[in-house]
Amino acid sequence: MNSQKKYPKFDKPIEDQLPENDVMIKLATTNTFFDIMDEGVEIGRFSAAFVSLVYKAFQKRIDEGLKKHKSLTHDQLIENDFTFGKYKLSKRNGAKYYDFSNCPDILQKEKELANLKSKHKAAIDGIDKNTQLIQDDNMIPCWIDSDGEIKHLGVLKYRSDSLILEKKDENQ
Repeated sequence: MNSQKKYPKFDKPIEDQLPENDVMIKLATTNTFFDIMDEGVEIGRFSAAFVSLVYKAFQKRIDEGLKKHKSLTHDQLIENDFTFGKYKLSKRNGAKYYDFSNCPDILQKEKELANLKSKHKAAIDGIDKNTQLIQDDNMIPCWIDSDGEIKHLGVLKYRSDSLILEKKDENQ
């Protein structure tokens, strides 16, 4: 026998079938849960790593739900926004962009640019290996490439760290 839950089909607006007050109570309960988690970190009851794991798990589930319903949601929002309580969901059309993957001349220039960037990265990485640097007239650090040309030295920067949540293998 099929033990999956059967959910009602929403032919009417959801507000007519599910009282807004019930939904808002659940939202308030969820917000209270998050407040308790945040306060738990502040007072030392929970580790920040534990709370971040919980938040990432919520985020992962929410992202899965959004992805699952994306196409239908976009279809339903073509003509009107969806309003429920104090929230409004609307569709924003994606920005246009240009795809040059079938343009050999641009692909060649991108390859040349990648090679040039590779040389510059090697020069920056070479600083730790005592690569000799010079400075131009404006006191900007420079290096000399294999062709004897003086080039300005780029700057090594770091993007912010991120957290990764993965489902733990049950056999471990």
